[in-house]
Amino acid sequence: MSDNDSAISWDRQGGVTVVRFNEDHPDEEVFSTQAPAEFGKLLDILGGGDVLVDLSNVIHVSSSGVTAFITLKQLVEAKGGLLKLAGLQPEVKRMFRMARLDTVFDLHETASEAMTEFRFDRDGENPGGATPSKK
Repeated sequence: MSDNDSAISWDRQGGVTVVRFNEDHPDEEVFSTQAPAEFGKLLDILGGGDVLVDLSNVIHVSSSGVTAFITLKQLVEAKGGLLKLAGLQPEVKRMFRMARLDTVFDLHETASEAMTEFRFDRDGENPGGATPSKK
């Protein structure tokens, strides 16, 4: 739900804001300037809440990208929300693990898995009967 020129789009699904990148290799400007500004605007519009960033289209994250995600996490948590990242491609997942960011961020294989865990985290609802896994 952002303009067509944006590198980021979002929609609401079951009370969670789902953010997606519209290109597979966002450049430094996207991560250093555009993403933080859009994340901030988005949270101002929504007034907070839970956020899922679906990275399934992203094959590389720069250091500016990491900084943007840390900033987003701080903004979401300051407004009482939870942040989850999903769909990390192998290179992105490897970078998160090497930097030990897998201990900072709640990472999930798929957006669907993350959405299920949002319900578990917020409502104690556990649709499958199993304990959600951390990736």
